Amino acid sequence: MPFDDHHKLNGSDGSWDPNSSLNLVSFWVTDVDRAHRSKNSVSINGILQVAITIGGLYGAKPYSNNPMFNIYPGHSELTIPFQGIVSDSEGNDGETVMCLLGNAMLPYRYPDSSNPWDWVKEPGYINQPPLIQDDRILLVVRYPKAFTLTKRTIYGSLKSLNAKSSQKYFDEVKISSSLSASANYEFTSENLVSKACTPYPYKDNFTNTGLGLYKGADFCLILERFTGQDPLTVVPNWKCNQTDEICSKLGPFE
Repeated sequence: MPFDDHHKLNGSDGSWDPNSSLNLVSFWVTDVDRAHRSKNSVSINGILQVAITIGGLYGAKPYSNNPMFNIYPGHSELTIPFQGIVSDSEGNDGETVMCLLGNAMLPYRYPDSSNPWDWVKEPGYINQPPLIQDDRILLVVRYPKAFTLTKRTIYGSLKSLNAKSSQKYFDEVKISSSLSASANYEFTSENLVSKACTPYPYKDNFTNTGLGLYKGADFCLILERFTGQDPLTVVPNWKCNQTDEICSKLGPFE
């Protein structure tokens, strides 16, 4: 995408630092057609935003489902609406896969490959940037069903289905997002985890000995003081030989 680097930062010399710009992507699912779902997939609509920006100027959900391209000094943003399916079958190697076709208004490139964005230097480009319509954009997003040590990244690709000779063609864009704080992380029976948990790092009988057992009235206040409202991981009884419903139960509390 074109990017206007004439925006001056308040640095020591007043110059623009190209390393301060960020390449970012956001994706929102806007509609799920559950009424016409198949056995292993369901139709969805979504919006993808791709941006080159300085810090603090990106992240708001688009207010419309129309394809758009916005550019001003220090910020370029491409909004692409998509339609397609999301599949959650066993053949996806433990992943939820989205496959969607998008419609975009791409910034126009001059034939001169060494200077494709020369129009950015022209006065008034912000009000009316030259655009070209493209409805042959493929987005594939892969989302692990369970985050583990070896599968903890959302990843995908943005591809042009046009011929390389087309004015609308662009190189494949790789997309990735690391594990977020809200993701449901799972320790699996992988070799690394098995070694790390031998011997098991928790004492199974500490409540039976009375060590550290709290019987006061302000249990929730004490818990909040030490957790800071963070989510807790409940460790089931390692030696429990009953059903998961009993062994994974939090409690009992007095």
